[in-house]
Amino acid sequence: MIKKVRNRFILVGTAAASAVTILLVLAINVFNTVQINGNLDHVLYEMSQEKSDVLDSEKAGALEGEWVEEPITERMLSSDGQGKKGHGKKGGRYSVQTQYAGHFYHIVVDADGKVSLAGPTGLTEELKQLAASIVERGKSSGTFNDYRYRVQENGQVTDVFVLDCLTEHQQAERLLLISAVVGAGGILVFFVFVFLMSRRIIIPLKENMEKQKRFITDAGHELKTPLSVIGTNMDILAMDLGENEWVDGTIQQVKKLRKLVGNLISLARMDEDSTAIVLSPFDVSSAAMESTEPFCAVASQAGGQMIPDIQEGLTARGDEASVRQLFTILCDNAIKYSTGETPIRVRLFQDGKHICFETENSWKQDIRPEKLDSVFDRFYRGDASRDRRSGKTGYGLGLSIAKGIAAKNQLQLQVMEKDQRLVFRVTFSR
Repeated sequence: MIKKVRNRFILVGTAAASAVTILLVLAINVFNTVQINGNLDHVLYEMSQEKSDVLDSEKAGALEGEWVEEPITERMLSSDGQGKKGHGKKGGRYSVQTQYAGHFYHIVVDADGKVSLAGPTGLTEELKQLAASIVERGKSSGTFNDYRYRVQENGQVTDVFVLDCLTEHQQAERLLLISAVVGAGGILVFFVFVFLMSRRIIIPLKENMEKQKRFITDAGHELKTPLSVIGTNMDILAMDLGENEWVDGTIQQVKKLRKLVGNLISLARMDEDSTAIVLSPFDVSSAAMESTEPFCAVASQAGGQMIPDIQEGLTARGDEASVRQLFTILCDNAIKYSTGETPIRVRLFQDGKHICFETENSWKQDIRPEKLDSVFDRFYRGDASRDRRSGKTGYGLGLSIAKGIAAKNQLQLQVMEKDQRLVFRVTFSR
């Protein structure tokens, strides 16, 4: 139990830290991407406006593909090395026109689909295909491959302004890689920290659980003596008084209390990690047959029928004594809570590499299929048939003990519904 709590604490803590880290990494990279695209759009707008002003008088020549002009860096800088829109770093050598001049292209597409480049360099096939693809998309702006573009309709021609942003995309990818590596490292460090600290964090819980188990065990042993005395006294009174409903009722209640105390002590021992059992091969067919046979008579007395189907010669690994107790609990449960409409079936068979023990009985279908596992909860009573007033002697602890026995023996205990019948299955690994 303590191990499960600790593992769950580590899992939940690491999952929470991972979620926060992933969100931070995503937020940083999304913000960076939005900022980069915004800056590129601003640069593209400024350069397209500057280019439109410079080339406005030469549009007609551009449509014929007869461009002869100075490089864009020379057009956008005055003779003193300062830009048109300012001085110093903003308007001079650090202006956007200067920085991105070699990455900016102005492509003109006429009404007939003819593509020409408004600039000093020749029109390459790559730029031609790029312009055609951008125009075909029908969007006024966006990103295509490693280019940021802006499309502007200008009469009979379409101006396509393209900015090569490969460098910016590579920087964004590097930031994504670095942030992902740092985030993964942070998650790993947090996991190690939580793993190391989890031992100290669960110490109070462990102490409380140990105290609870010790109390149940001690109280159980303390109750055994007075119950034995009361039972003995009632037996003596029964011999002296003969049949007496008060004495008989007291004897029955003492038997119930003895069984309850025994179950509580068994549960406390099952929860103790120090209670180790030795797993060894044993004849599971013989154990199943000997555990099932006594219940055939019990089922007949209760007005039902139990049909065992035990495959012989099967060997499994586990603690034979506790496995026999597990079989007994499941058979008793099948008889106690069967509606009696159909026979109870008990099977032991080999299923591939596994050996399975099953009890199958009719039942009142008042538990939803997704809630069937709740029958293993302590003191669980799913319907009126599990109420003491119905004449049933169960306290809702038997299946909890069975679950603990299965866990100690490294077995799988399942409950399921099959053809409107309740099935408990124990699976052994060979």
